[in-house]
Amino acid sequence: MSKAITASKPVTKPAASANLDHEQLNFKGAMMRDYMVADGEEELMHIASADVAELDRASNAIQTISRLVHNSICEPQMSGAEPLGFSAHVGLLNAMEVIGAHIGRLADSMREKNRDISELHRMMRGSSDE
Repeated sequence: MSKAITASKPVTKPAASANLDHEQLNFKGAMMRDYMVADGEEELMHIASADVAELDRASNAIQTISRLVHNSICEPQMSGAEPLGFSAHVGLLNAMEVIGAHIGRLADSMREKNRDISELHRMMRGSSDE
């Protein structure tokens, strides 16, 4: 029977000893700290493939919108054609804002799922220790 993969405890917390050696390979200074890991959260996350697909679609949308804006700005110099109007640019920027909000909600959902899975793992470890 295969053993379940469990997430490790955060290793980005500062060490308790006063003599930190910045030349050690496992040294985690202020610039290397993962500030997205809150106290009590696991450092490694379980991510559903549907969430990865959502991020992929959002990434494609951002690339498409940025290409539209880029082409609109550069078109007069390249071919002399008229760029998109002000309202089109505002609409594209609003779309970027909506996509950003969607990505934020997706990240919150992923963190919540990870907390639930981590809690389940803690409960399973606790019941197996008894």
